[in-house]
Amino acid sequence: MADVHIELNQHELAAEYYKNSLILLEKLSDAHQQNLPHTYETIAGLYMQVNKYDLAIKYYKKLTILCENLQKSQQGQLPYIYQKIGDAHIKLNKHDLALQYYRKSLIFQEALPEPDQHQIPCLYENIADVHMKLNKYSLALEHYKKALIFEEKLSDPNQRRIFHLDEKMADVHVELNEYELATEYYQRSLTFAEKQPELHQQRISCIYKRIADVYMKLNKYNLALEHYKKALIFEEKLSDPDQQRISLMYERVADVYMELNEYELATQHYQRSMTFPEKQPELHQQQISWIHEKIADVHVKVNKYDLALEHYKNSLIFAEKLSDPDRRRILLIYGKLADVYNSLSSTKELPEPDKWEIAHVNEKIGYLCMELNECDLAIEYYGRSLVLRENLPNPDLLESSLIHEKVADVNRKLNRYELAIEHYKKSFILAETLPEPKHLIISNVCTKLAEIYKRQEKYDLAIEYYKKLSTLREEVLEPDKWEIAHVNENIGDVYMELNECESATEYYGRSLVLRENLPIPDLQESSLIHEKIADVHVKVNKYDLALEHYKNSLIFAEKLSDPGRRRIFLIYEKLVDVYNSLSLRKELPEPDK
Repeated sequence: MADVHIELNQHELAAEYYKNSLILLEKLSDAHQQNLPHTYETIAGLYMQVNKYDLAIKYYKKLTILCENLQKSQQGQLPYIYQKIGDAHIKLNKHDLALQYYRKSLIFQEALPEPDQHQIPCLYENIADVHMKLNKYSLALEHYKKALIFEEKLSDPNQRRIFHLDEKMADVHVELNEYELATEYYQRSLTFAEKQPELHQQRISCIYKRIADVYMKLNKYNLALEHYKKALIFEEKLSDPDQQRISLMYERVADVYMELNEYELATQHYQRSMTFPEKQPELHQQQISWIHEKIADVHVKVNKYDLALEHYKNSLIFAEKLSDPDRRRILLIYGKLADVYNSLSSTKELPEPDKWEIAHVNEKIGYLCMELNECDLAIEYYGRSLVLRENLPNPDLLESSLIHEKVADVNRKLNRYELAIEHYKKSFILAETLPEPKHLIISNVCTKLAEIYKRQEKYDLAIEYYKKLSTLREEVLEPDKWEIAHVNENIGDVYMELNECESATEYYGRSLVLRENLPIPDLQESSLIHEKIADVHVKVNKYDLALEHYKNSLIFAEKLSDPGRRRIFLIYEKLVDVYNSLSLRKELPEPDK
């Protein structure tokens, strides 16, 4: 049954039937278990084919236990099994374990009376590949060299393996910044591939590209250009050419023309590289964005600023559409856009729409700087945007108000409270001149000013702005009872800081009434406000009222689906303290005791 499932490519089912066979085999006496090794190996191999590498390792390890118990002369299969376990660990990205098993395989293979001369270079290559994955390039180079030396000494060396090893040696030299040596090994690899170009067109194209990449690093642009063009020729000759690779190759050629200051040719090749990704823009947004940016860079070089603007804007459209946009890169493109506008403004008087656009670009740069936590730069660019807006014939007061608020937000983040207050007040003054709807802006600014004044312990000013906020919420904006309740609570908190207990009680009471009349009362907040009212009553020695509110606070706190036991404990402690204070003043009645 297992063999039939293998013929049908149903490898997982085949493994299950072999496992059933295995159960019977393992019950037999030792004399009848000669098929066990083959069965273990077959099951492990099937699990490798269906990507169940942990299970493959399990059965390879069972096989190693059997082999390790054999006489030394019968252990010839062990190195191959260790290598297979190493391969499975590679698939699981467990590189250290893979390395351990490849080394074990190599040591065992080299100790055999008649080692497999063809497996040894494979193992050196396996070890080198792992070191490459771990970025241990010197160790990778050492083991690729050993693999290459061993392979070349064989009586029948595998030329294809030597070709691949040369290429890998070159890759390591690139990582080690040893570009001349990298070029030498790429050329060796190329020599083999060009003997049968019809069989190796794809590889030849790849190698030419890699050589060109090395020449780019060495600033040998003419040689880079020559090799990119050769890579393109082979790539386009393929029966099924990879259009994505061709597109990227044209982009690289254009990059070289940029370095050679051949801007017209650079533009032509960037345009050609755009042909393929534009057919499916949703799949290639990143590449399209990069190419538009590069084309814009070319236009800047030749002072074609209007075309540069067009391409930078297109670049931004695609960059900002990405599911995970690179904010640092978007910031750089906006910076380039601002530079182009500055260059244009130095050559001519810009029309009003362009001035608006420059102001918007500077504001966007400020916003991105804030997202990247570059606060001083954010202030600088918001400031530029403000200056530009305020010098327009018909300045947009709403936008100016909002930018003043943003500048204030940055200063508040930097604990520069006086500057924050200055800009919040400017935002407030501008907002008051606006037609409706304007009160949401004023409401936000009032909240922020009140919070800063509270932090600065300027409680009278904090109360002033909280009351303005409360009035706005109650009279102008659509009443939001939760928000008004919250504002009243904040006012109560400030009065408590001022030791104005009567006013604190009044505003806590207002907050409580509003909260208890919400469609879905907030038990947590109601409990907290009852506790705050009780705290005020304790302060003025009104213990009976304090008891009442602490008890109400507990009722709400204990009704919560996830009651905070620590907080409930603290409220009970306060309750005990109040009873103790009362007992010092008078004899408590029996129920209170």
